[in-house]
Amino acid sequence: MDKEIKNKSETSKVIGTEHFLRLLAANNKSIYAYIYSLIPNHFDTDDILQETVIYMFHNLSKFEPGSSFIKWAVRIAHYRVLSFYSRRKNAPLRFDTELLHLISEDAFEVVPEINQRLETLAECRKKLADPDQAMVSMRYDQGLAVKEISEKSDKSIHSIYRSIARIHDLLLLCVRRSTAQEDMA
Repeated sequence: MDKEIKNKSETSKVIGTEHFLRLLAANNKSIYAYIYSLIPNHFDTDDILQETVIYMFHNLSKFEPGSSFIKWAVRIAHYRVLSFYSRRKNAPLRFDTELLHLISEDAFEVVPEINQRLETLAECRKKLADPDQAMVSMRYDQGLAVKEISEKSDKSIHSIYRSIARIHDLLLLCVRRSTAQEDMA
């Protein structure tokens, strides 16, 4: 009888798959940004993110509900990054483990700021005119090259580059204004 009660209380402390997926969706970009700050290669970052998520899913019982999901995820990602570098001993660029820990600590400190900036960027993106939103979507959501956007929109490559630069400026200005307003509040 006591075992059943104990097991029930232990399993109630484990988050469910749906809750895990919601937390992951809310923090996925921050985890990716953290990994990318340590491994500036999108292909390797994607692989390490995948390894991290798989490990997290298989070890849900180790996550304590109510604690910081992002801290747990980033800690796991950190060890995945260390594993990545240890597997690639012959890589042309190899970080010392101590240096990697220092970089990791700095990156970990900015994760909450990254989350906030991504949310602000998403809000600023909604304020763009429809054609600009479409351009951003083609370039960054769909991952189209400038040449492909040019072909789809019947505009010159030069025109697309100018449009993207203008949109970047608008988004940067919006994010800076929003961030400054939040700092003053």
